Amino acid sequence: METFIKCFPVSNKSHPSHFYRVKIPHIEQKLYSNLDFNKKRLHKNFSVMTKKIAFICTGNSCRSQMAEGFAKKILGKRWKVYSAGVAHSHMQPKTVEVMKEVGVDISNQYSKGLDAIPPLKEIDYFVTLCGYAKDHCPVLPHDVTKEHWPIDDPFRYGGNEEKLLEKYREVRDDIEKRVQEFKKRIGG
Repeated sequence: METFIKCFPVSNKSHPSHFYRVKIPHIEQKLYSNLDFNKKRLHKNFSVMTKKIAFICTGNSCRSQMAEGFAKKILGKRWKVYSAGVAHSHMQPKTVEVMKEVGVDISNQYSKGLDAIPPLKEIDYFVTLCGYAKDHCPVLPHDVTKEHWPIDDPFRYGGNEEKLLEKYREVRDDIEKRVQEFKKRIGG
């Protein structure tokens, strides 16, 4: 494709609708390179919409923290991922420990309440991870997709240190599998 500019003749005797076509290659090249750049920028900013997901459990100390860590890793940059508790408490150190075993660092995450996540009308997916959170979560707007993943709280299991860590690992592996299945199901 060639680029032309409109040049009107100097003489008044020529009809004004007649014009000369002049090819200017260096402007043509610059025009196309700017067009390609702008198409890439538009694609980056507008064709890929960001989705938001919130994982909710009782205290935001274990299960929802694991889910947040895995979702950030598995779902990727197109997702804003949040976690919160119906009544936040504190992060369980074993949660950080078992996540680190599989290469997911959640040591900078902390326990949060529902007031720390965006307004519910801005959330696309709201996932409860325990019965208490399911029963006590706020009423959601009709366009928010709610899911419930019933996962046991490993903190509630007794036993020696090794048995307790094994329960944390079971919960971790279950949550990772569910996040991977979620991604496949929604086509992400």
